[in-house]
Amino acid sequence: MTQKHALDLRNKLSHEFVKSGEDNNKHNTPHALLRAQERALKEQMTPEMLTRARELNQQIAFTNQKALEEKALARELADHASNKQIKREAAQKALLAAEMEVNTLNRRVQHLEGDLEVC
Repeated sequence: MTQKHALDLRNKLSHEFVKSGEDNNKHNTPHALLRAQERALKEQMTPEMLTRARELNQQIAFTNQKALEEKALARELADHASNKQIKREAAQKALLAAEMEVNTLNRRVQHLEGDLEVC
């Protein structure tokens, strides 16, 4: 059955249901049409189709759960990498500070050596 044919059948059945005496309280409202379409669709489905639909829904739920787990893992890895980068940057700053201090001490030593040569 083609998709267009199934849609036409659903629409026809839904309009017939709404017009029937089973649902006199509800006129041709969108809600009534939707409920009628759902009922018509359920009546067309075979037990195998319903079983397959349930299996697919379970697979979708499983896939969504896996995606959430992988997203959390990626976030953890990004945080870990960020922490390592912060530590590396701190170590580089400490190294630069130590190099500057050594340079300052070398200049002082050179200045003192110059003073000793003058004396």
